[in-house]
This record gives sequence, structure tokens and C-alpha cells, in this order.
Amino acid sequence: MSNVNPDAPREYEAAAERFQFLETESKDLEAAASDLRKILRELDEVMRVELARTFSAVAEQFVHFFQLLFNGGTAKLELTDPDDIANTGIRNHSAPATGAKRSPKSPGRCSLAASARFLPAR
Repeated sequence: MSNVNPDAPREYEAAAERFQFLETESKDLEAAASDLRKILRELDEVMRVELARTFSAVAEQFVHFFQLLFNGGTAKLELTDPDDIANTGIRNHSAPATGAKRSPKSPGRCSLAASARFLPAR
């Protein structure tokens, strides 16, 4: 006959309790991860909406200040990929009132484009 472990029932009970504890913790972690994924989806949506709203306000102010600084002319900011606003670029179309297009590297145009980043959104 082999030796019998007299502590086996106690060890089994401890292992069963530990298993139950870890199983509960695992379920809690899975629920927390699911909640975090839901929160991230909600935050992504809020950021898309706010970015679109802010871009619209900045684009409006860009036109206003461009026409103010250049005594007229046309200016427009547009998103390169409006369907993916989180990863899109911004395209600047502008022409002074004289109708002659300036080089994209001209200091005035670069300054105006750079200042568009700092215009207050209303």
C-alpha cells in the first residue's frame, strides 16, 4: 500500500478556495476590460465630434482673418479625409485679393497658416 496524505482534504479545500477566488478575479478583470473598451469607443466618438466642431470654427475664423489681413481674397481650410477625421490632414487653399496666387513658401502665407493653429474656437 502507498502512503496516504492526511492533509489531502485540507489541501484540496485550500486549492478549491484559491481556484474560486482566481475565477472570480478573472471574471471581474474581463468585465473591467469590456467596460474600458466601451469607454474608449465613447471617447473616440466624443473626440470626433469635438474635433469636427473645432475644425469648423477654426476654418471659419481662418477665412475671416485671411480676408482681414489681405483685404479680401479667398481662403479655405479643408480636411483631406473628412470620413477619418482622427487621422486626416488639413489642406489650405488661399489666394490674395489681387488674384495672383502666392508661393506656398511665401512668409506671409506661412505665417497666416501657422497662426490658424492658434485662433480661438468660438
